[in-house]
Amino acid sequence: MSCWGFLEIVEHRTLGHKPLARQHSELIDIVTAELIVGRSPSAGVRLNKSLNWTSNLHFKVGRDAMQNAWVTDTSSNGTWLNEMRVRSGKKVNMRCGDEICIS
Repeated sequence: MSCWGFLEIVEHRTLGHKPLARQHSELIDIVTAELIVGRSPSAGVRLNKSLNWTSNLHFKVGRDAMQNAWVTDTSSNGTWLNEMRVRSGKKVNMRCGDEICIS
């Protein structure tokens, strides 16, 4: 499968911890239908386990049948898209340049 999008870590407040596990760069190509971000070893993008305010499976991004990108929150603490909270389990459409924030 070819790359259809990317996530870029542009700012982080992590109390001195690196935000991502060692194997990830801060520009991540999305090549799977869905990509899970979280602290779990099963996440496609692993967050540093010392970031204990983030969830094991914090959020997912993907594409629908019409190739529209979406994000959904799977966390306890919340995920925001362009400063608007994403309801847990609800897919919200994204566009190029949108900002995802987690807490």
